Amino acid sequence: MANLSAYKLSFVLTKPTGEPIGEAIRAASRTLQRRLNTPGVATVQLQLEDAMALQIQPGQSRLRIYRSATASELALNPAAPKVLLWYGSLPAEGVTEETDSGLMTLAFQDPRWVLRQRFLTAPAAFTATDQGSILGSIVTTQNSRQQTWLTPGGTTGILRDRTYDGGKNVADLVDEMTKVISGCDVDVVPADGYTTSGTRAMGSMNFYARQGTDRPTVLFFYTSRGGGNITGVKSSYAPILTSSTQQGTASDGTSTAQTFTTATAYDLLEQYDTASDASTAATLLDKASGVVAENASLRRIVDIGDPTWEAPQPYSDYDLGDTVRVTARRGTLALDRVSMRVMGYDLAADQEGNVTSRPILVAS
Repeated sequence: MANLSAYKLSFVLTKPTGEPIGEAIRAASRTLQRRLNTPGVATVQLQLEDAMALQIQPGQSRLRIYRSATASELALNPAAPKVLLWYGSLPAEGVTEETDSGLMTLAFQDPRWVLRQRFLTAPAAFTATDQGSILGSIVTTQNSRQQTWLTPGGTTGILRDRTYDGGKNVADLVDEMTKVISGCDVDVVPADGYTTSGTRAMGSMNFYARQGTDRPTVLFFYTSRGGGNITGVKSSYAPILTSSTQQGTASDGTSTAQTFTTATAYDLLEQYDTASDASTAATLLDKASGVVAENASLRRIVDIGDPTWEAPQPYSDYDLGDTVRVTARRGTLALDRVSMRVMGYDLAADQEGNVTSRPILVAS
């Protein structure tokens, strides 16, 4: 059921400049999928005969998503404006047209997708530099070549030494930094450059020591007797790893590897992985340590059934990285306000903009 008491979403298609074309109110479907440290994906399906479909430019078109003010926001300010939630562009491979369904499917991504097709043109070395500043410097260098339309920002308090060879993929370097021990989180805060400054700017690429805040009042709960704000809970556990070996290639072309192992009650459960984006022993060890730190203990995964209209909603009640609470009781499954981290969520808007949502939660 749509959460009619929360907010409504507007999906606005724009030209490559950011100039609005119009709201996709006749779209067959409109969804947004967000995951921690991964570019968000917004999908819009248009009829092939829709006038908006004629204005789509693969590789260039853009999409902005807004939410209306919530009831509590309107109570404080009856003139509260819509809020920009997300801004993305359209990779050429994100366009599919089908005669059978009569639909054009558009898979927009936030601007980070461009970094998958950007590479270091020269070696880069950093000594005792904040990991956020390392990545920010790399993005800034890419902007000097050709704009990504992202402005990097934020530091994490974790200093690292890094040496990268020319030819390294930028998205891989960012991903590596999120997976090492004490690695950073990365997200994009959208900004409408067209409206504010007449530019094509799309937002700030921010780096965090840990994204999100603790939200003890945000509670998802289920009871077998009814009365909860979700229709069910499926609980499972993530795989356990107590040892990780990361294999890379040094700058002279020789193979190199580092292993990190910790002793636990689960004995030896190991993983071997090829770290194509890492070449130094320190980086490989950081990555191996990060794998073990994340996976050496028991981690519960909770899949929440359909939230009711009373359930907390993304953006207005929680966001990526936040810590929320889950209560569920039935037989052997007994969760009592267990702390869970929001690793992602899915949103869907009907033709009136009403929202359905589902979070992805992992024990924090």
